[in-house]
Amino acid sequence: MDREMSSIHENKTWKLVKDTGQRTVGTQWVFTRKQNGLYKARLVAKGYTQRKGHDYDETFAPVAKIQTFRLLLSLAFRMGWEIHQMDVITAFLNGILEEEVYMELLEGYEKAGWIVQLLRSLYGLKQSPRRWYSELNSFLIQVGFVRSLADEALYMRKDIWILVYVDDLFITRLPLQIAEAKDKLLARFKMKDLGPLSLFLRMEVTRKRGSVFLSQSQYLMRILEDFSMQDCNLVGTPFPTGIQLQSLPVDDENRPIGI
Repeated sequence: MDREMSSIHENKTWKLVKDTGQRTVGTQWVFTRKQNGLYKARLVAKGYTQRKGHDYDETFAPVAKIQTFRLLLSLAFRMGWEIHQMDVITAFLNGILEEEVYMELLEGYEKAGWIVQLLRSLYGLKQSPRRWYSELNSFLIQVGFVRSLADEALYMRKDIWILVYVDDLFITRLPLQIAEAKDKLLARFKMKDLGPLSLFLRMEVTRKRGSVFLSQSQYLMRILEDFSMQDCNLVGTPFPTGIQLQSLPVDDENRPIGI
């Protein structure tokens, strides 16, 4: 919790103001368990108490399409390019708010007679994804990238491509160009360099025998553990053995007969 509050203060997310009866948004702590078993605390705003037109307006923010990710993965593999992944630390705290939003603080961090006015987007606010995307989009355009017309989360430059999924960035081309792009991003945002791509949306990415594979074994094992089924018997296929599949007859308009 203290680390989260430290990040918030470091990003100058809010400023203290006198409580004069302003309408405030509630707040709460959310704790999540990471894949490495460690826990993470996140201070989030209760966005469901916001009112459209009063403390928020537009909320939409594009994310990478799964088709774009698969195409990028296939193209990089065929061309011999590398794909590296970077994770933005507390990404939403980078977004600048355009609306006036006031928030209460929780026990242990509150100050009697004071509330905070949010200067930057906070997790839980309805406009936070849009504000973060706008900040990242402005930066990438400024350093020479062009946004794809087919996918607004894909940014291209002659020597480097970047695909964005909220706070995950996928950078592909040759090692020298990737390193240069990382340096520019690290100079602007607080990020973690995760190295070569290994995981995307719970899909594991591996290269074996001259091919690239996508799987979800870790995610499936977690689901089995949640339901105490990790020791269940395995089967190779959900269909009964010996089943025979046949094509249905169709009419003149190529519609199945009998359905």
